[in-house]
Amino acid sequence: IMAKIQSIINQGDKILLTGSNDLVNGMYSIELIVYAALMELFDNVDITNGKLATNPKAEEFLAMLDYKIYQALKKSGYPAYVGDFIKNYDKISSNVIDLHQALGNGIIQNKDVKSIQRLEIQKTVANLTEQGMYKEFIAPVREGLYRNIMFGATVGETEDFIKSQVISNKKKDSRLTRYVGQVATDALHQFDGSVNQVAKNSLQLNATQYVGSLIEDSRAQCMKWVSMSIIKDSDLEEEIKWALNGGRYSNKKCSGMIENTTVDTFCINRGGYRCRHRAFPILVK
Repeated sequence: IMAKIQSIINQGDKILLTGSNDLVNGMYSIELIVYAALMELFDNVDITNGKLATNPKAEEFLAMLDYKIYQALKKSGYPAYVGDFIKNYDKISSNVIDLHQALGNGIIQNKDVKSIQRLEIQKTVANLTEQGMYKEFIAPVREGLYRNIMFGATVGETEDFIKSQVISNKKKDSRLTRYVGQVATDALHQFDGSVNQVAKNSLQLNATQYVGSLIEDSRAQCMKWVSMSIIKDSDLEEEIKWALNGGRYSNKKCSGMIENTTVDTFCINRGGYRCRHRAFPILVK
């Protein structure tokens, strides 16, 4: 039975990892098409002695920038990648339902999971395509280009700025791909946590098992919780407070926690933003 449980946990880990990795790997071809759309700026701006200067065409280009970026994303096949990414939600639901059955915790009602799944998918799609993409990527790019034009930056400086926003290199992913990767990682892990939270509430479980590997830059709270392995509800509130208040563990200060984390959202928020650990509710007698 232990081997079966471990295999279900491993399967879940794999869905979480490949789900976000596949989307990020798809971004590298998408970047080139967004880059080409942004480079059209140079056809619309005045250039004198290698420096940019504004004109009505440049202002119109900036005003239309969100439309141009959305069109480029559409043309690049990005919506299909997002569609494939969303298929992971069904896999995660099934994985968590199987896990709790194997643990002998009981059966989570599929209808309880489905309503959360619909909401989470809507939120993720909005972050990957609409409001989130606008706020975290399009608005900063427009702001940067606007500044470059207003303050007469050189063509070279502006090209470097565009590259840093949309072209990944060996050392660093572009702003676009970093944003998409962060949304994807957090979305899948938080959904996994949401289904576990449903299990906790509906099956009356009273402790949490904290699992995952540690790496050099793992956060202090994750190091402590992985080493504890099982955290009882009676201790969990203290643990969360300790982490939110920047407590210390093995010479490291806690950081990166999501501000409003409580016992009721611990499975979802876990060790904070971009945390790759998983928290399963269990029954401790």
